[in-house]
Amino acid sequence: MTFKLIEDPSNEKTRNHFKELPKNISQAIRRGAYISGKQLVATLKKDMSTKKSGKSYKVYTGVGGALKRPRLHKASSPRETPAVITGKFRKSIDFAVLGNSTLEFGSGSEGLAKDYAKVLELGSSKMAARQPLGRTVKKLQNQVRTNIKKEIDKVCKQ
Repeated sequence: MTFKLIEDPSNEKTRNHFKELPKNISQAIRRGAYISGKQLVATLKKDMSTKKSGKSYKVYTGVGGALKRPRLHKASSPRETPAVITGKFRKSIDFAVLGNSTLEFGSGSEGLAKDYAKVLELGSSKMAARQPLGRTVKKLQNQVRTNIKKEIDKVCKQ
């Protein structure tokens, strides 16, 4: 492929666009990662609110030893995202975009449900791994690529 450059007043605009391209692409990648992070969090939280098919058992709530009437709780099975009991895990799910090359998606920030998040992801001797974070990433990996590609395409078309 060859290019023929013809002197034209609009050439300066094109040269400036090419000079700004690395910075703009970096920003586009960050925007795509941010959009993807929001989608990952929303998808996982939505999956957690669906009906579960695990065992049913009674859950007692109360403060300071004064227990209220128990409620029936339906647990998740190993092939499902975890069921919500206290909401600490759900509240701790978040993401961070670091630089222009890293999207961190996870749970347990600031110590909130940190150990529980690890058990959910890896499992324990009493519970099979639920892998809520891993499954969500796997489910949306093509969407993450698409989001970043769309943002880069926007920059290149300017």
